[in-house]
Amino acid sequence: MRLVSPVLAVAAAMVLGGAVWASSSDADAARAALGRGARFYVEGNVRAARVELMNAIKADPANIAARVAQAQVLLDLEDAEGAQAELDRAEALGARADAIAHLKAHARLLAGDADGALALAATAAPMQAQYAARIRARAYITKGDLAAAKAEFDAALQSTTPSAALWTDIGRFRLETGDMAGAFAAAAQAVRLAPRNVKALVLSGELDRHRYGLGAAMPWFRRALDVDANNIPALLQLAATSGDAGDNRALLDLTRRVLSLDQGNARAWYLQAVMAARAGKFDLARGLVQRTAGQLDNEPAVRLLQASIDLQADAPERAIEGLGLLVEQQPANLAARRLLGLAFWRAGDLDGTITALSPIAARADADSYSLSLLGRALEAKGDRLAAATILERASSPQVRMAQPLTLVAADPAVDPLDTRAAVPWMAAQMAAGQPAAALQRAMLLRARNAGAPAAHVMVGDITAQMGNWRGAVEAYRVAANLDFSESTALRLARGLSMSGDAASAIGVVNLYLGQNPQSVPMRLARADMRMHAQQWNSAIADLEIVRDRIGSRDAALLNNLAWAYLQLGDAGKALAFAEAAYALSPNNASVTATLGWARHKAGNRKGAVAMLVKAHALAPADPAISRQLAQARL
Repeated sequence: MRLVSPVLAVAAAMVLGGAVWASSSDADAARAALGRGARFYVEGNVRAARVELMNAIKADPANIAARVAQAQVLLDLEDAEGAQAELDRAEALGARADAIAHLKAHARLLAGDADGALALAATAAPMQAQYAARIRARAYITKGDLAAAKAEFDAALQSTTPSAALWTDIGRFRLETGDMAGAFAAAAQAVRLAPRNVKALVLSGELDRHRYGLGAAMPWFRRALDVDANNIPALLQLAATSGDAGDNRALLDLTRRVLSLDQGNARAWYLQAVMAARAGKFDLARGLVQRTAGQLDNEPAVRLLQASIDLQADAPERAIEGLGLLVEQQPANLAARRLLGLAFWRAGDLDGTITALSPIAARADADSYSLSLLGRALEAKGDRLAAATILERASSPQVRMAQPLTLVAADPAVDPLDTRAAVPWMAAQMAAGQPAAALQRAMLLRARNAGAPAAHVMVGDITAQMGNWRGAVEAYRVAANLDFSESTALRLARGLSMSGDAASAIGVVNLYLGQNPQSVPMRLARADMRMHAQQWNSAIADLEIVRDRIGSRDAALLNNLAWAYLQLGDAGKALAFAEAAYALSPNNASVTATLGWARHKAGNRKGAVAMLVKAHALAPADPAISRQLAQARL
């Protein structure tokens, strides 16, 4: 029989002494099943290959090639324990140790023993050098030694003909280290070499989700499932992407398929919990999170979900405990900071609220919700002047440019051209009034990391802060072509708007929303743009979608809806939204003025004057409020 799988070639190099042979008929059945399993494996249908190899082993338990092939399949399925058992049995039957050392190293790595994997990979036979190099590289990644991992990958590329598996591992490494351009090239090469390689197809989908958006990623995941309909990573990626795009039905169906294959799959239970939380079914979400059995508890997204559930259950102290640790570990995690501020607020801890949210308020791109909550905390503490300033910012519609969160001091012991150290270094230089030095460092970083979108974003951020918006747009465009993320798209839109190109700015926003319709920040940005362009109906449509997503607890959102309805002449709806905004933020000048003007338009002169007098007292230098007050008094 012709060996159609590279895995089966290993058997030819084995020492078979001591093997116990089956009868002729059983051996024939085993060889036939082995051949079918090999074909399925080459075609990418790993689970079907597993079944056939089980049949081969059942027919001939002493068939070393079948056991080694089954170990490879189980490694692909990330079943370290099962793979190790097959390899141990193969070795007991006479398989040569160095011929399967690369597979044993792989099993050890999946079991969490990176050092053991490195030791075993070093003993692999020369014909398995590329596989062993991949395992060593992945082990170094696990240990955090990225330079050693890169060296292994580079050496493998130079010493042998690169396989699709090698290019896929390199692509994932580059993705995780921020080299998006390099990741695209590696994934494309992997797919070219092996168009049916499921891991390469899934990686390509993940990359296109970064580069183009949710809609562009889905065909890759579906293509992977065409090869292997039961591939769990592809099913989970498609489920998560569908859920982010708002297709909860698809998310539910896909995760149920995963659970039918792997009842304990924590990722599937987590995705269902996210769906339940988005639908407001927090008790159900809590039960689903518990089904993850703690396997994902260290992941930031899972901690955020657990904190959201705790807040809905009126347990802010429990939320604070989890979020406090997360913010300590990831000070730049805005979502965690925002939720931590809310948890402190719910617990009645004003100082905690202020401490959590002040770093967000220090940013030019601070969101209205964080500003509103911080303003209310300052107000409750009696600092009315600071509260008025913060609340005024919260109610001001604007296209906000995302910025790096600079909460950590620069560490002189770290390479200043390392992307992980670059943000605090440049932030420190900007804070010290050295923008030219910061820009020079950013440009050196970009030259060294041309494929990393973060490097181009840093150049754009500093250029923008220096007032050169056209230069910033050029940098943001390059970054967006590498990673069309929400923050990069917002930066590009902001830069285009500040450069006077409003049409291109809204074009960027529309393009992003076309792929990512669930994005709240981008939809708010488009609503702001439409309000500035006096496209009131369109602005209302976007604002209502956001309100449906996040509820009616954002004073700035309600205030903007009130103002838009006022411009359309719908005084009734305007008044309802204005009163709701005022209930949330009664000492915000803009919110108070909107309520006053809504009362004026509704014919309530006394109520209008009272509100506008208060608004004028809160913001005496605002000419628009002064004009409204004068008109209401007529």
